[in-house]
Amino acid sequence: MSDLENARSILQVAKRDLKNLKDMAENPGFMDDFAYGFFAQQAVEKASKAWLSLLGVDYPKTHKLDLLFRLIQKQNVNFPQAFLGFLYLTNFAVEFRYDSGTLLIEEINRAEVYHNVEAFLRHVESLMTG
Repeated sequence: MSDLENARSILQVAKRDLKNLKDMAENPGFMDDFAYGFFAQQAVEKASKAWLSLLGVDYPKTHKLDLLFRLIQKQNVNFPQAFLGFLYLTNFAVEFRYDSGTLLIEEINRAEVYHNVEAFLRHVESLMTG
């Protein structure tokens, strides 16, 4: 059974992470791509868990987007392949925060990341009203 209330609550937290992305992108003095990647990952993670909650699926306590996406896909729902482009963000949740040896990454295209994360959250929100 779907848990619409839980899904809405989780999606609200994801929207706060999205707002952090917007605020960081609009601040030319904010140079930390790691924090930007972290908030992008968090928004996608929480929206994925909201989606799973809508589907009535118990989700694990994990930051791994590939695991969450597989759980969604197992439900035989429309999962746009473009969303698989978020998988690299998992690294910002754990690896880049704790492993200083992997801190060398390409610069993040903030406008593109923001646009894509916002589209993902809109997609999940549309499932709540659809």
